[in-house]
Amino acid sequence: MNNWFVLSVRSGMETKIVNILKVMLDTDKYLAFVIKKEILFWEKGKPKLLHKIIFQGYVMVQTICNAEDVIRDMRPIISIARNNIYKILNYGSDNKDIMIRKSEQVMWESLIDSDFFIRASFGIIDKGNLKVTSGPLVGKEAEIKKLNKYKRKAIVDVEFAGEFIEISLVLDLIDKSKKE
Repeated sequence: MNNWFVLSVRSGMETKIVNILKVMLDTDKYLAFVIKKEILFWEKGKPKLLHKIIFQGYVMVQTICNAEDVIRDMRPIISIARNNIYKILNYGSDNKDIMIRKSEQVMWESLIDSDFFIRASFGIIDKGNLKVTSGPLVGKEAEIKKLNKYKRKAIVDVEFAGEFIEISLVLDLIDKSKKE
């Protein structure tokens, strides 16, 4: 599927709306999903990985269709589900400019796996230098704005619907410099 667009939806209804779209849209043309990330939750002093939707109130859709076809196909669905699906996000003042930018799409595709999850990354700190060894942050060390070794979090900027926002991702580290 070549293009992505974003739906603004009722917060807390994202998964239900994905399921509704799977029934109402042609699955050969559309694939609705939410992006989730792994988060660390501390239970009895031990870290536990959980899953959380990254963008509350938004559903992403992959499609092979162009903007005009998307608008035509989505109009009746938005009309029927207007209490839960608010609108298709657009760029700027042109209501037909709905597809997310290719640079943004490539960035998301580099972070998510085939199940639309951003998994934990793992890395090593050696003599003050960070090297991510596995996970979606491999090769993106320069893009990490903040690093919290104790909470095992990396703060990165991501583009979403044309705007840059900060998100935290799990980055589990081994600090080799402390062992010497």
